Amino acid sequence: MENKEPLGIVHGRFQPLHNNHLRDLIINAKNRCDHLIVGITNYNIYEGKKINPVDVHRFDSSNNPFTYYERFEMIKNTMIELGYKQSEFDIVPFPIENPEYLFNFVPKNAVYYITSFDEWGDEKIKILKNLGLNVNVMIKSDLSQKPISATMIRNKIKKGEDWKQYVPKAVFEYITKNHLENKIK
Repeated sequence: MENKEPLGIVHGRFQPLHNNHLRDLIINAKNRCDHLIVGITNYNIYEGKKINPVDVHRFDSSNNPFTYYERFEMIKNTMIELGYKQSEFDIVPFPIENPEYLFNFVPKNAVYYITSFDEWGDEKIKILKNLGLNVNVMIKSDLSQKPISATMIRNKIKKGEDWKQYVPKAVFEYITKNHLENKIK
């Protein structure tokens, strides 16, 4: 791509980071900007609180088995595995569920790259635009166009089925090396 933006931001729960996150969100955005900030949402501290009625299930602890730090490590290891230099990306908290705190972690002067496959994706676009941010919707589709989901992967892990091919190698290795699959079963 010719005219890259200097700074781009993506965000997600990444419970765990999977190949669709990688292809559709992270690599797609990184190809459009020089420096990418990857924001991690949901910190397992909202249990029992209805933050946004559009997608309450995202705050259930069973849907969030990995800590912020574990997800940070999976993303960092994957970015390095892909050949990105650590100077080309940052990983930060991204409290989309409490947008009044966003600018403690990310700057306003960036392009906020996003994909939307459902009502929650549309809600996040609305939240970011209402903050006056430069939002670039890279993919707008429905769930039928999203062949991999973190829910599907967690279910495969829970059932003892093969899930390796759905995640980056660094994610599979981090989860299995640290026995994190036991957090799901």
